[in-house]
Amino acid sequence: MKSQNKVALKEAIILVDNGSLRPESIHTLRAVAEKLEKKTGTPVYPASYAHSHRINPEFLDGKSASLFQISAETLIEEGYESLQVIPFVFATYGAIFNNILEIAENLKRLYPSIHISVADALHSENDPLAISISAVLADLSFEAIIKHSLKEPVVLTVDHGSPHEAAAIVRNQITENVGRLLGEQAKAIHPSSMESRDGIQYAFNQPLLENALEDAYLKYGAPIVLARIFLQPGRHAGAGGDVDTIVERVRTKYTGLKVYPTELMASHPGIVFLLERRYRQLESLSKI
Repeated sequence: MKSQNKVALKEAIILVDNGSLRPESIHTLRAVAEKLEKKTGTPVYPASYAHSHRINPEFLDGKSASLFQISAETLIEEGYESLQVIPFVFATYGAIFNNILEIAENLKRLYPSIHISVADALHSENDPLAISISAVLADLSFEAIIKHSLKEPVVLTVDHGSPHEAAAIVRNQITENVGRLLGEQAKAIHPSSMESRDGIQYAFNQPLLENALEDAYLKYGAPIVLARIFLQPGRHAGAGGDVDTIVERVRTKYTGLKVYPTELMASHPGIVFLLERRYRQLESLSKI
């Protein structure tokens, strides 16, 4: 008996970030979604877990930002039968990823006839190192070294910091991989987090950026490339944001400190490549 071909479902991709109150973050998400749609040939709808719907549409070319659950329900009402959810975050089972996953599971219960899948986050140990999220950050770090003609700088990676240890594990793995890829281009490489909740149970976020900058300057006396594990220019990694504020605070103590931030990661073409890879992985699973 011959197997029958599956009927193709009307499908869309939802690219979901954490959300931000800064318009430039949403503009970045939309630009990435547009590039991903061209790569996959599948409609891609940018959405946020939270926050972004509060931005005045006047700052978003007249088009309001969408929240994930509302965007998904709208697509279902429009006749989409398959939603491929791609989290625009770094850590699978980190805080933001878990929030996205919870909404997806709730949608499955509300709409049992709709096929809803959630891809892994951007960091995956299954990605070959040469095409991994680590390779993207290493490339951006190398660009900073070349742009500023730096000789053997210290590289500090910095992420947001999280109440979930999974995010810190990803930070540390990325840092180790970037060190391997940069090799002798860097004098040393160390991880840090922008912030952490109080309590020994969150010690996995250590060292914090402020302390790491000070320690690196006092130990090495070398210029520092700040390799930002941030995708978009929100209130943390955007101009004049929390990361910039921390750097300036340390500079007031050490006037000889030279810090050169990398470009934000969404600017790199490797990000769209990885997002397409996550989509293709979901496609492969749906055919099993």
